[in-house]
Amino acid sequence: MTLPILAGGQTHGHIIEETALQQQAHDRYQDTIAQVEEDVRLSLQTLTAEVEETRTADLAVDLSRKELKMAQDRFAAGAGDNIQVLNAQTALARALDDQVDTLARYDTARVNLASALGRMQQFK
Repeated sequence: MTLPILAGGQTHGHIIEETALQQQAHDRYQDTIAQVEEDVRLSLQTLTAEVEETRTADLAVDLSRKELKMAQDRFAAGAGDNIQVLNAQTALARALDDQVDTLARYDTARVNLASALGRMQQFK
């Protein structure tokens, strides 16, 4: 023999437990949304910064090439020495190294953004 009067407390307890589980799942969902938004925002900021760094590195390479050309012209004209040419070559090599590093960071930022957006399969 069962008395529904006594089972009411058990039913109420199950309802409270299920409501708590539902709230917990909703909170995890909201946390996941917030984390994805933060990941996308940070990836986009990083990519924007790396685009500027890439432009700066390109300008530095162009400037170093011009300086090397001028140093070579001065040396050919007898107005400069080979030390100036060597210094300009070293500066160009350093600028090219920086450009490679910057391009690598730029590509990494692109991959991170594609990952944050969930578009790794479409990444090119």
